[in-house]
Amino acid sequence: MVKLPPTLDDKLTNNMLSKCKYAPFLFIINGYWMISNQQIFDNKWNYISSILDPHMKSEHYINFKMDWAFPMIIVAIASFFILFS
Repeated sequence: MVKLPPTLDDKLTNNMLSKCKYAPFLFIINGYWMISNQQIFDNKWNYISSILDPHMKSEHYINFKMDWAFPMIIVAIASFFILFS
């Protein structure tokens, strides 16, 4: 005799939908970080200041200046309030 697999019910679908509803929000945040990253789009680099300080400045922080990434942070803030309120 062959053992049959367990039957699937709507619990699997509901579990997936509850976890995937945050995916667009995470996608917007990641897109903002990529677009606002100055190391990707600018032709510049940062030197290590000394041997004692081996960390370079990454400039990965949120800034609210008007540039090409500003509309994405507005959409991210609005979607945060829609999802979590």
